[in-house]
Amino acid sequence: MRKTLKRQEIDAIFDAHDNQEDALNALYKLAFAEWDEIKRVDGWPAIGKEAGLYIMKKFMEFDRKHHPAVFNGGLWMNNGFSAHDGKNLGPWDLSTDNCKVHMMTRSAAVKRRDLSRSLETATP
Repeated sequence: MRKTLKRQEIDAIFDAHDNQEDALNALYKLAFAEWDEIKRVDGWPAIGKEAGLYIMKKFMEFDRKHHPAVFNGGLWMNNGFSAHDGKNLGPWDLSTDNCKVHMMTRSAAVKRRDLSRSLETATP
């Protein structure tokens, strides 16, 4: 799968979340629409250089604000998309062509979705 990312959709993700793992998962949902049903991904989505730098800077700013005790941008560096593999992509392109996706069983996917929904509606 290939698509072109937009700054606005990336900005919206960082504006909507206070936790870095939630922001990371939302970015992965841009790459894999069925993210909540995926058990494992072998390989890394590839991203164009400009988008890769933009997301890295957004994570660094995000961490300074929401997670000042962590290495700024560290979660993205360890678990984010590959900018190296994106060297043949356009500046804002995203590709999952080099990824092998392993889906959950249907019952596990339903349980995960139900848990996600209950966590979203829970009040602190």
